[in-house]
Amino acid sequence: MAARASVYAAGVILLLASVLAGPGTALASEHGRRDKPVTVWARAFFASVDTAIRVDSQTLALSGTLLDLEADLDIDDSPTLPMLGIQWWFADRHLLDLAYFELTRDGRAIIDEEIRWDDFVYPINFDVRSSFNTKITRLAYRYALISTQQSEFSIGGGIHWTDMEAGISEASIGSSEVSSDAPLPMLTAAFDYDFSPKWSVLFLGEWFGIEVGDVSGEIWHADATLQWHAWENVSLELGYNYFDLDFDVGDADFRGLFNYTYQGPFLGVAIAF
Repeated sequence: MAARASVYAAGVILLLASVLAGPGTALASEHGRRDKPVTVWARAFFASVDTAIRVDSQTLALSGTLLDLEADLDIDDSPTLPMLGIQWWFADRHLLDLAYFELTRDGRAIIDEEIRWDDFVYPINFDVRSSFNTKITRLAYRYALISTQQSEFSIGGGIHWTDMEAGISEASIGSSEVSSDAPLPMLTAAFDYDFSPKWSVLFLGEWFGIEVGDVSGEIWHADATLQWHAWENVSLELGYNYFDLDFDVGDADFRGLFNYTYQGPFLGVAIAF
């Protein structure tokens, strides 16, 4: 149902953008960001998700069971979800880039192995319910080292905030939910190229790694976008998005590890003003 709603929402956005834009001319060959400094975009992301997680006991020196949530607990591995963002060229060569999306998934399975999760043990053949929810916010600043009428290369840094909640429950045993959220710095680079007045390609890459105290891991994010400048201030998008987060954590809220990967194509619309 959520997937269907996301597709409908993307369709409505595209239709509204077409109506608002009306007939117009193609974008000029130079980047429109100078005379139209703000761009808002919305995308329907057709994700393929793979989540591995291990939740260790907070009170005992015991490791939890390493689970593949999609395979072991029957959590949806191919959701469709909306993604939203805004870019603002607040000065010549200076950009702020904000993006947000959230993914809520639930599962239910008769487990075929014993699961140790936090301080609970769920035996074989028990009917287990599960959930894994994430909210991801990215805020980045970039400076355009190269900026011409046809291409632009920018680098910078920012904050990547992942808010994660995961839980398992069974009626006769009980439930346990863990959460972890923290702002993490990111290094970012982007390259845009207009190969005609009507068409552009955009590439974005981000990375961060850490090993401090009880926290270690890294984040990779990249996407490639093909834009068709259908009207003067509206572009339609087709692209591919990849994200991988791999962390080993030992704090008061969450002790264990999780590897969270999603990737897949997206369709979107970008409106500049």
